Amino acid sequence: MLRKLTAAVDTIEEYLLVSIVVLISCTIFMQIVLRYIFHFVPSWMDELSVWLFVWSIWLGCSYCTRKSEHIKIEAFTMLLSKDVQHKLSFIINLFALFFLAVLCWYGFKQMMSPSILMQKSPVIINPISGNYVSMAILYAALPFGALFSCIRLVVNLFKPKE
Repeated sequence: MLRKLTAAVDTIEEYLLVSIVVLISCTIFMQIVLRYIFHFVPSWMDELSVWLFVWSIWLGCSYCTRKSEHIKIEAFTMLLSKDVQHKLSFIINLFALFFLAVLCWYGFKQMMSPSILMQKSPVIINPISGNYVSMAILYAALPFGALFSCIRLVVNLFKPKE
């Protein structure tokens, strides 16, 4: 059951990341075409690409955590025995888990602060309601990315040794 849930989350995460990168590419391409051919660029396009980029960073952090592909300096650890390497990796993952949990907690507190909840994007408008979009959506990338990374680290901590 847990394996199926993890596989479903993995698939959703990968599709989201690919979709975000495609949307960023299309938005930036449209900006270039509009700027140099029509000499006009809607201001929302630039802000949308920045928002998508921020979300891709935090979702990508979770993705790299799942694959254990974050940047590491392995020159020292390669000299150690496999058993010591696994213990050191476990300790490092515990520190990373603590850091990400704190980041998630304070990111959530910041996202839910009244100053952020009342803040609206100056250019991105919700096409359904016609209201400006809340900046909390942008600030939500941090706690959600950190939470997903925490989940990935917990799974990695209890993964069998290779």
